[in-house]
Amino acid sequence: MKRLVSIILILSLCLLFGCTRIDNNPPEPETTTAKELSDAEKLLASMSTEEKVAQLFFVRADCIDETKTAEELVDPYAEGVKTVSDEMKAFYGKYPVGGFVIFAKNIDKPDQLKELTAQLHSLNEITPFISIDEEGGRVSRIAANENFDVERFDSMESIAATGKPARAYNVGLTIGKYLKDYGIDIDLAPVADINTNPKNRVIGNRAFGGNPNVAADMVSSAVSGFHDAGTYCTLKHFPGHGDTANDTHYGLATTDRTWDEMLNRELVPFVAGINAGADIIMVAHISCPKVTGDMMPADLSAALVTDKLRGELGWNGLVATDDLSMGAITELFSPAEASVLAVNAGCDMLLLSSHLPEAYAGVLTAVQEGKIPMERLDESVLRILELKLK
Repeated sequence: MKRLVSIILILSLCLLFGCTRIDNNPPEPETTTAKELSDAEKLLASMSTEEKVAQLFFVRADCIDETKTAEELVDPYAEGVKTVSDEMKAFYGKYPVGGFVIFAKNIDKPDQLKELTAQLHSLNEITPFISIDEEGGRVSRIAANENFDVERFDSMESIAATGKPARAYNVGLTIGKYLKDYGIDIDLAPVADINTNPKNRVIGNRAFGGNPNVAADMVSSAVSGFHDAGTYCTLKHFPGHGDTANDTHYGLATTDRTWDEMLNRELVPFVAGINAGADIIMVAHISCPKVTGDMMPADLSAALVTDKLRGELGWNGLVATDDLSMGAITELFSPAEASVLAVNAGCDMLLLSSHLPEAYAGVLTAVQEGKIPMERLDESVLRILELKLK
């Protein structure tokens, strides 16, 4: 009876003071949940190795047309694909690349371009990026076509000569808007080089002049313009093509600048573009022996991509190669060798005009044999997926 009274008293006190436990067992500790995966990380985890490798490649639209020879693919005057056939869709199924580059020979009229980009976008559930070189001035795939009613710009040198960064902003905004209208995601612009070598006919008036500080203001303003238009943009050609004499379409170019010299000249516009939030940096086929100690092209050099660009300059965005089908690379390496070197150097996007099956097989084999660590592959693919899902 006394025991029953004691129990009733305890229960009464618990009800009065809010007690919820009458046993002697301590509460279970709260369990910590694993870090929530981002959508990009979940997508990466669902992909096969083959799919991951394919995401690295950004190729000419013509590359998925098996009827094109290697010579036709790189010939700017050869007939380009204007639409996506069933055969091209089947080929893409074997090589589901991460993106395409549109050239002048793929462009006829506005409705045709919109249809082409829509067809390319629909090839994969992981939507391929579509990019183009639309710098304004002499490198303009769309503005150079008289069938398109778009604003045309003389040159970036003339924009810089005004001394008004607002003009560069207008370039980015204007081009970015019409690219978006035509279904293009990425502009491979602005040019962040400075034009300091009179023998350089590759860059010339494509650059915002020869003053690094003026060019820096123009580049950062152009980046803002692209972003306000809703288009991703690319700084090129790291670490600076303006002081070289050779054309990397035909052979390797070299700069004799030291890193400290570059930091005070060539790299000033790149740093400004990075601070402005650019999305991609394209690395050139330029050797920098006073920086790396060898003649390796910059986009195949871990010393420049990983140590300098990522490590010292703190770049966490995407790194693209220049076209690995250009003479500066093909004179030295096979498509497979160049692609593997670029990935191990720290590049994410492998631009390619020809020999896609060979390059793809080379990277896939390197991953399977451990010559490219899976962590290195995942790092690049995750960056690509994050930008696609942004």
